[in-house]
Amino acid sequence: SFIAEGALRTDAGGGERESMYALVLDALRALETAKDERIDYVLVQYAWRLAGLMGIRPDSSACVRCGRAFSGGEVLRLAGAGEGFLCPSCTQAASAENALAHAPPLSAGAARYLERSAGLGFAEALRSSVEGPALAPLRLMVFELARAACEGPLRTLETGAGIL
Repeated sequence: SFIAEGALRTDAGGGERESMYALVLDALRALETAKDERIDYVLVQYAWRLAGLMGIRPDSSACVRCGRAFSGGEVLRLAGAGEGFLCPSCTQAASAENALAHAPPLSAGAARYLERSAGLGFAEALRSSVEGPALAPLRLMVFELARAACEGPLRTLETGAGIL
C-alpha cells in the first residue's frame, strides 16, 4: 500500500522510527474505520505528515518567494517539493522560469486545511474537510510531496493512478 511504501522508501521516516511507526499505525487504523468518502483524507494526512517527518513540508501561510501572507480566495502553487507555496504573482514568474512543481493549483482553503491539520492529532484532523472540488488538487499536491520525500516515483501511485 501507499502507506507501507512511504515508510519503506523513506527508511522509516528518515530515521524517525518511533514517529514513523506512530504515523503508519494512525493511518492504518483510520483506513480500517474510514467510510469510502473519507479515505482520501487519510491519504492526504499521511502524505502531509510524512513530508513533515522528512523536513520537506512547505509553509502554507506565506509565499516562499516574496514572503507575503496568503489571503482568503487566493490560488496557490507549489514551487517545488520542500520549497513552499507561491502567491499568484510569484506563480507567474516561476511559470516563466519553469520552476513549478507538477502539482495542480491549490485553493487557499485547502492550504488553510493543511496548516490547521498539522497541529492536530491524526484522528482529529480527519474530522475536518475541504470543499468538494478542492480535494482532488489537494490529494495530487500531497502525493507530489510524498514522491519528493521518497526521492522518486512511488509504485503505488503509478499503479493506482486511475484509482487514487
